[in-house]
Amino acid sequence: MPDGWYTVSSPIITANWSAPSGQRWSLPIGGGVGKIFKIADQPMNASLQAFDYVAHPSLAPRWALRFQVQLLFPR
Repeated sequence: MPDGWYTVSSPIITANWSAPSGQRWSLPIGGGVGKIFKIADQPMNASLQAFDYVAHPSLAPRWALRFQVQLLFPR
């Protein structure tokens, strides 16, 4: 995508093996966007993702947001 934009999806799938079978898995589906940019001379990477849990334990969250910022140190 132009100007340093990109799409991303990095869900975190978890399982609690000691939970009953219907309450074991957390399975998020979703994604988001990110951008590589500079502040002064420092390259940075930032992304925002949203996930809906299509399988989750009854007391677990139904959705999640992930915001990530990385400082880049290219050679």
